[in-house]
Amino acid sequence: MCLPPTAPRPPASSGRQVTNQGGGGGQSNEFSDNVFRIQDEGDTTKELAFQCSGIGTGTTVTLTPPTSDGTLATLDGTETFTNKEFTNPDITDQTLTDGATINWNCDSGSLATVTLGGNRTMAAPTNLNPGTYVLKVIQDATGSRTITWNSVFKWPGGTAPTLSTGNGDVDIITFVCDGTNLYGVASLDFS
Repeated sequence: MCLPPTAPRPPASSGRQVTNQGGGGGQSNEFSDNVFRIQDEGDTTKELAFQCSGIGTGTTVTLTPPTSDGTLATLDGTETFTNKEFTNPDITDQTLTDGATINWNCDSGSLATVTLGGNRTMAAPTNLNPGTYVLKVIQDATGSRTITWNSVFKWPGGTAPTLSTGNGDVDIITFVCDGTNLYGVASLDFS
């Protein structure tokens, strides 16, 4: 339970120190402990905990709450953002391992690059979610490499693109995914 500044404070217990720093027009309270908790006054099993052990020595972290009601996002959870703008998001570009069968784990990123060292088969990607995926395909020094695509890859007119054949040529294939299939279009022959 969070007490108002004028209410009497509970006595400091072992490992906790409560200090009142008055001054100016306001009042602040410092709580020294590894974890500071605020409990719901109606149900004390509901708690909000602040853990300071991850903050660097000599560092002060200031949390400013939003001016309207809302939900805070976490780094460890799965969040849904609606009507939010992300400025310069960091998108992971994963390098796929070249081999007879090429695997793409979409949990590792929606942008992938593979350099073909032979004629290959592209397996059905794992961990697909609805969204956009981009695959950059690079021909090795030999060139003329091909990909046989798994049936989850869908193409205009039902025909997969013919990849560029030159040494070091780059093809960019963009997919829209419904969570099951990837609907692709190719921009070919960047050289």
